[in-house]
Amino acid sequence: MNLFLSSIFIIILLLIFGISSSFDTCWNGDSDCMTCPEDSKENWTSLMYLSYHISFTEEIHKAQEIIKNSAESSSQIIRMESDIELHTSLNYFCCHNSEEKEIIKKVLREYYWEPIDLEYNRVGCNIDHDNKTIYLLALMSEESEKKMFDWIRGIEKAISDAGVHVNHPRLQEFHCTMARVTHDFPSDSVVLDISNQISSFGSIHFSWFYNDGEFVFAS
Repeated sequence: MNLFLSSIFIIILLLIFGISSSFDTCWNGDSDCMTCPEDSKENWTSLMYLSYHISFTEEIHKAQEIIKNSAESSSQIIRMESDIELHTSLNYFCCHNSEEKEIIKKVLREYYWEPIDLEYNRVGCNIDHDNKTIYLLALMSEESEKKMFDWIRGIEKAISDAGVHVNHPRLQEFHCTMARVTHDFPSDSVVLDISNQISSFGSIHFSWFYNDGEFVFAS
């Protein structure tokens, strides 16, 4: 009888508090810079803009509709990314001085690379460092992910060879943020729903990116 009562008590607790959170599949983001020394406060990010790829944007709109329709209340959605904001961050440059920044920009301008064909066909989520915001993401295919990490590692090596330490090497998956939601939004189930309904967000021909006021093109 005691065992039976204990089991009932455990079940009640699970029903009250939930067996798990709604964002178990989300990983911790790794894009924020650390606290920088006073003489090295140059922080910036190189970006691949995606809004001019019309078919990609249309698929993102479909995913955003799923996100909107999955919210129990409007307060669960912090914001949807607008078309013009759609991008993938490339390098996270952190804690450099002005001289190092100019060297890095020169390296990027002169770095030899060829255009890369990429596909976004996965969905994921990550948790911001504020521990309040969850980002719902379109992710690259595993093959595209490998191509981009090879590209990034080549750039990081070129920067190191130029005498500048890479303070924040790229670690997390390449992604495009679709929406920002709260912790009580059903992120896990929505990630699964989008994955089941959208097999691919489309292909991107990556031939240029934006870096601190400059457009950098493939060789």
